Amino acid sequence: MPTPAGFLTLLLALLGGAASLIWGLPAVFLASAVGAGLLLLSLLAVHFPLRVQMERSMTPARAPLGTQVLVTLEFWRLRNLLGRSVEVQEYSPSEDNPIRRLGWLFRKPQKPITYYVETRQRGFLEVGPLCLITTDPFDLARRNQIAEGSAGGVTRILVWPHFVDVSLPSSITENAGSVHNRIVKHVPASDEEFVGLREYSVGDDPRRIHWPSSARHGELMVRQLEHDIQEEAVVYLETDGEAATPERFEEMVSAAASLAAACCRHFHKTRLLTRTGSVSVIKGGLETASASPILDSLSLVAQHEVEASNRSWHPRSSEATLFAVLGRLTPQAHEVWDSTYREAQSRFVVQFADQGDFLTASDVLKMRPGERFADRWEDAADDNAR
Repeated sequence: MPTPAGFLTLLLALLGGAASLIWGLPAVFLASAVGAGLLLLSLLAVHFPLRVQMERSMTPARAPLGTQVLVTLEFWRLRNLLGRSVEVQEYSPSEDNPIRRLGWLFRKPQKPITYYVETRQRGFLEVGPLCLITTDPFDLARRNQIAEGSAGGVTRILVWPHFVDVSLPSSITENAGSVHNRIVKHVPASDEEFVGLREYSVGDDPRRIHWPSSARHGELMVRQLEHDIQEEAVVYLETDGEAATPERFEEMVSAAASLAAACCRHFHKTRLLTRTGSVSVIKGGLETASASPILDSLSLVAQHEVEASNRSWHPRSSEATLFAVLGRLTPQAHEVWDSTYREAQSRFVVQFADQGDFLTASDVLKMRPGERFADRWEDAADDNAR
């Protein structure tokens, strides 16, 4: 389409042509014809196919909130410029400022274009598509064209919630995830170790599937062993939409991510539990477990409305160490947490609430507005150590 200069050229050509016909001015008619011809040639030039093959890469593929992501644009083909100017613009559907001007293309060799993107919120960060804006040498016409290759589409990465390195109480780390527990997982279990059945989790030994019970329940069930009980951590995140404001909920997600990352360093099995499901991480042999599956899930977790009949729903975690991150609780939920969770092997509750909404139990870390989770957690750990 014509640029502002192109529209002005067209207007002058039309006025000049009309004036030359009315008053008989051949020189004016010739100048108008030249201007119109230049505009026509410019329109043809920018619509001539532009062959530019571009690929986009983003590193890292997953990034914690608040870090930078490197975007690299590489050029595989650069043809048919023919004196035209080509400006590169990148779009980002998930950013506040969706258009980013990246400069101009020139004849080969063309160096890669790199820039950084800030991660301002958890979830998917999307970049693309890449747009090439072609203009003629006289800047009378312009055409927008989507780049060929992967740069012509949308590339996205997953932004983890912000999490910090926190320490678990020494009473937990001395026993959880010990070398003995991590090795005995792969030793055939004796009948004396069998203590019950539980649902199958990714990473469980298929030889421990109890087929008769699986057929009866309609889902895979595995034998629960005594040493399994001592090395599982459950991180529970309350996702009830009435439990916290959106801003407060983001603090809760960050706290849950910090606790989950710490548990994955010490426990053989770590499980994230919300009202909508669970995600498990299980170590293999002596290798350190990666918290990536849990952090991936926390990147996309959201608050939702909970029906009144389900407001007292709760995970039963008497066979594991429980780390719970809560917001405001209804009176029914208060009763549940004050009673049922006392049965857990050990529990650590972090509650983000206002004065008067906190649980009365002594093992609740009360997070008031404006307080930082990492500081409060470390202070509580130091007090317990004394």
